[in-house]
Amino acid sequence: MHMSTMVKIMTKTCFVVALAFILAGCSWFDWLKQDNADPRMEDAHRKLDAISTNTDIAEQQLHSVNKRLSAIEQRLLNMEGQMGNMSIMMESISLAPSEIQQQAGYSQDAVDDYMTAPEMQKPSAPAPEPPKTASSSLISPEDQYAGAYLHYQNREQDKAIQAFKAFLTDNPNHDLADNAQYWIGEAYYDQKMYPEAIDAFKQVVKKYPDQNKAPAALLKIGYSYLAVDNPEQASKFLRQVVTDYPFSDLVNKAQDKLADLQPAKPVSDAFPGSGS
Repeated sequence: MHMSTMVKIMTKTCFVVALAFILAGCSWFDWLKQDNADPRMEDAHRKLDAISTNTDIAEQQLHSVNKRLSAIEQRLLNMEGQMGNMSIMMESISLAPSEIQQQAGYSQDAVDDYMTAPEMQKPSAPAPEPPKTASSSLISPEDQYAGAYLHYQNREQDKAIQAFKAFLTDNPNHDLADNAQYWIGEAYYDQKMYPEAIDAFKQVVKKYPDQNKAPAALLKIGYSYLAVDNPEQASKFLRQVVTDYPFSDLVNKAQDKLADLQPAKPVSDAFPGSGS
């Protein structure tokens, strides 16, 4: 065999052997790579399983929270309904007294006026009351008085005067008689009918000097005389408030008005040495 031929054969053999080693090495590397990747895949699978488990737990917790929120929302709705019912009840309760008061012809000020009126000293032998008309006999004196006072509150002075006069005709000896006579004077005073107001207020002082409206009537007599430009008479009745009713709350008002009526002193009186 020629040398060249043997070289070719050996060259081919080496090439085949080298190729075999190369192929074997690739297969081993792929196996090693696959073998080394398995732990990572298993770890990734474990992490995915853990994430899935945590997601399930989170979903369960979220579902529980939603149930609690739904329960709270339902409770709030129930409470809102109860509060609405209570509001309606409170509104009806707050309206009830005014409705009853309106139906009965009362006003709160009239009731207060009645409650604060002192007992009247009745004469030993009172004159018999005139017979009541059919209309006035259907209601109590307190209701009749309250209805008259309601006219006054509503600035219906003429109706108030008529109603108070009717009350006095039907109930001349009632504890509220002095109040009724006083409000007649106030109704005239509000209309600037000062002579009529003075006469009405004087009736209070004359007929009911020991009742609570007497000092107020004297004060308003003084105001009425001032309104008709009669300061002398005004001073007379204002001083009577101070002297006859020294413990009345109206004494300060009377004194203030009297001070306003005092003539201003001349400068020479204020500074004696300044005269010529």
